[in-house]
Amino acid sequence: MAFIVDKTAELIFLQKALSFIKFQSEDYEARYLAVSPYSGDLLKRVTTELNDYYKGIRSDYQPQFGRIEAVPHYLAGLRTHLSHIDNWSTLTEDVQKAVILDLAAPFTIDQQTIDQLLQGA
Repeated sequence: MAFIVDKTAELIFLQKALSFIKFQSEDYEARYLAVSPYSGDLLKRVTTELNDYYKGIRSDYQPQFGRIEAVPHYLAGLRTHLSHIDNWSTLTEDVQKAVILDLAAPFTIDQQTIDQLLQGA
């Protein structure tokens, strides 16, 4: 099945909605969407598709996500989603790490931050 979004305005809407759900929504139910590996992958694909548009608006536009620590309110959103995972303490450390990486995607996250999150800091 193919679904094509080819209007710039629709792509921008999708990009903003995905960013909001993943990194800014404090809604308890948003955790299901935020932790999905599909949301990070889709956000990255949409942003890549919009690269030429953004370069046309701002010559200094950088099409990379980089470290989530560089965007403190996104890291705060990640922490909120973690706090909404009811069975967090029953998950193995490997599963917890995978969840953190999925929540951070498409950003990278420092090992030190992962360790802090695993310790509940």
